[in-house]
Amino acid sequence: MYLAKTVGAWSTPQIGKFYNGRDPSTVCYAVQRIEVLPEINPGVDGVLTVLAGEVTTFHPNDHERKVHRIPVPRTQDAEASF
Repeated sequence: MYLAKTVGAWSTPQIGKFYNGRDPSTVCYAVQRIEVLPEINPGVDGVLTVLAGEVTTFHPNDHERKVHRIPVPRTQDAEASF
């Protein structure tokens, strides 16, 4: 929602409609929550910058674009533990 508002310049009703008919006030609340995050955790600012850059440089026909993968620690399967 934040990226749609800041990078895409979508209106809050447009964003709400895209997210299953959410109320525009819900969109405003979500955007405000994200705007405050860099004050609480400065690392979030870097993440938002990278995401905004990815959105602005995304080309739907570009099949060679790089994807930033975040490593996820592997957990043991529930079935494997029995």
